[in-house]
Order: sequence, then structure tokens, then C-alpha cells
Amino acid sequence: MRFQFVLLVSLFMLLGCQDHGPVRKQTSKTWEPDATLLSQFQSRSSYEGYSIQLPPDFKKFGPTSNVKQPDGFKGKSRSDGTAASITISVDKNRGDKISASALVVKFIKGIERRRSNFVESPPEKGRIGSTDFALKKWTGNESRTGLPVKGSLYCAVVGDQLVTIGVQDVADAGDDQFAMAIAAALTFVPE
Repeated sequence: MRFQFVLLVSLFMLLGCQDHGPVRKQTSKTWEPDATLLSQFQSRSSYEGYSIQLPPDFKKFGPTSNVKQPDGFKGKSRSDGTAASITISVDKNRGDKISASALVVKFIKGIERRRSNFVESPPEKGRIGSTDFALKKWTGNESRTGLPVKGSLYCAVVGDQLVTIGVQDVADAGDDQFAMAIAAALTFVPE
């Protein structure tokens, strides 16, 4: 019995002292755009030191005032006037010590204020290209029209920049504009 105990302890010590290689930091999953959709996309467009590949028929729309607002890209209007949209903002961080997860939680509040029946997912962590982002998906009803809408909000803190990418569309549009907009968001990379 004593021999078995000594053998067992020796075995644990031997296994415990083996070099199991470097300890790896767990990395976030990488979100990849749908390759079949990407084959239809336009060439890359530059934006604030980044680039994005846009779907066909998505046109730029801009701020309607002199106040700094996100730039956006809108899909082709449907017969009911709706279209998917992508909004992008790259702003200076004014010294806040904030994580991407905290940023997405903070910014989702602005979307929630303009929706009723708002439901949001817990934050997810992932990578777009080489950049770590946090993601929240959401659904709700547009407060002006009552239409059911859905969206995804990606946020990142990159050095002294706060990066946000928002995608939204009506909930049951019956086409692939929302999927195209998500695929475009996943092509957003530093130049």
C-alpha cells in the first residue's frame, strides 16, 4: 500500500514538473464576413484610417448638421421606404478608461431610448480583423413608425480612439440587406 502511495505521488510530481509549453492567453473568436456575400461587394472605401468593403447599392449618407455625427451607408430603399443601414464613428477617447464591453453597454442605451419593446443580448467579445470588439445584438420597435427593427452594435477601444459600427434594418424585410450590412461591418479594418 505504501509503495502504491509513493508511486502515485511520484507520478503526480513527475507530471506536474513537465513543461506543458507557454500558457496561452485565451483569445477572442474572430467574426468573419460571409464569403458568398463578399463576392458581390464593391472595392474598399477609406474611413478615418480604416477601410470597409461595402455591399452593392449601399450609398453614403452623412450628417444633416454641423454637429459631429456618425457617417452612414444605406441600402437601396424598398417599396415601403425602408433600407438597411451601417453607421460608423471613430472618435477621440477623452481620457476615459473604458473597455470595449463597457463602451457597447454605454452606447446601446442611445439605441434603446429610440425604441420600444427593446431587447438586447449580453455583450459578446470577438475580433474584426486584428481589432478586439464587443458586440450587442438588439431588437425593438422604431418609436416614430412602430416598425419592428433589429440591429447589431460593435464597439472597440483602439489606442486613443473609440470605434463604433452600427447595423440596423426592419426585422422581417424579406431580403439580404441586413446580412450584407453585417458582412460589410466585418470587413472594417485598419489601413
